[in-house]
Amino acid sequence: MKIVVIASIPYTFPLYQRIHHFTEMFVKEGHEVLFIEPIKFTKNERPKKNLEIWYPRVEGASVFYIMKEKQHEWTMKYRGMYRFFQLMRLLGGFRLYRFLRDRYERKIHRVTHTKGFEDKVREKLAEKSRAKRKIAFFQFPHQVEHIPYLKELGYKIVYDMVDDIAEFDEVPRDIRAREIELLKSADLVTTTATPLMETARKYNNNVKLIPNGVEYKHFVKARGKLRKPKDMPRGKPIIGYYGAIWTWFDGDLLLYLAKKRPQYDFVLIGTMIESLRGKFGRKKNIRYLGEKKYHVLPAYLRCFDVAVVPFKDNNLTKAVNPVKIYEYLAGGKNVVYTGLKELGDFPCVHTGSNKEEILAKLDDCLGKRCDLGEIDIFLKDKTWVSRYAALSRELKKL
Repeated sequence: MKIVVIASIPYTFPLYQRIHHFTEMFVKEGHEVLFIEPIKFTKNERPKKNLEIWYPRVEGASVFYIMKEKQHEWTMKYRGMYRFFQLMRLLGGFRLYRFLRDRYERKIHRVTHTKGFEDKVREKLAEKSRAKRKIAFFQFPHQVEHIPYLKELGYKIVYDMVDDIAEFDEVPRDIRAREIELLKSADLVTTTATPLMETARKYNNNVKLIPNGVEYKHFVKARGKLRKPKDMPRGKPIIGYYGAIWTWFDGDLLLYLAKKRPQYDFVLIGTMIESLRGKFGRKKNIRYLGEKKYHVLPAYLRCFDVAVVPFKDNNLTKAVNPVKIYEYLAGGKNVVYTGLKELGDFPCVHTGSNKEEILAKLDDCLGKRCDLGEIDIFLKDKTWVSRYAALSRELKKL
């Protein structure tokens, strides 16, 4: 089977997510996979015989922003006008920011709708299109203008809906309309959370709930003996978090917790938005360790006394099914989470609806052991292997 993956994040992005797990399993099963990156991140390459990582190289379109690594920390480096209007936003020039953002979006639209760009994409999509079964696996409404062409080539359209994307900052203003177009065109829609499923069913009759999962064998290592990383703080209880530290992360809540509990160290691992770095830099017991590779995360997780997920309460976070919570549980950790409905029956996940409750939950969880047997029973059918099996069953019906 030929599978074209239209991804929301690059293949080599340091946060190893659902799209990476599914892509690896597509490859492992012997399917021929073309992974189309949403931005230029690495050179076009073929890391495995049946996997190609690709981005259309067209003059004026190839690089709007790039990712660079420095001391194991990935940062976005913006070019030209986009970098400037981000600065305007930080300085409070909202009208100028909005004007420049609109110009930038028009520029992207012009370049990505040039004949040269569209021809490059279509040429790539048509390669080896003689395969008997073909799937276009979208995880973001990129390239939706090519859906009619994909259908002409015999591709079945699948949309793996993992977030309420219109709630993200910095997405194009027409993203909701593009997503609706994708939902209506899809032969199958899979979602990670119930609110997303309810939204998808307004536009499509073939919608299946396939939540996120965990690579259990990898994260269960955090229960055993692993060498403590050199950059982990010592001497105090560790309240830990790894993942994206972005606009949905509740920085004010973390500052409150750190102020109220100076006897705890709050450890953050992941890509952090610049505005939060300034806030957290003044607190001695908030330790930011930067980005870490996926394979070393169990060693850091082992050091957590309690894992915390301090997300804001908004439309975006109400529709999430966080991968990291499954991973924290596989590592045997108690998790304190900010009261989101989607995790009703998770063992060892303690929720609070306000900052005082969250603080009390942290105190209560310190020194408290999880029932590992209960966790293992809970996670038994929630591995990525199980999630992929559910997805594979649905793909075979197309």
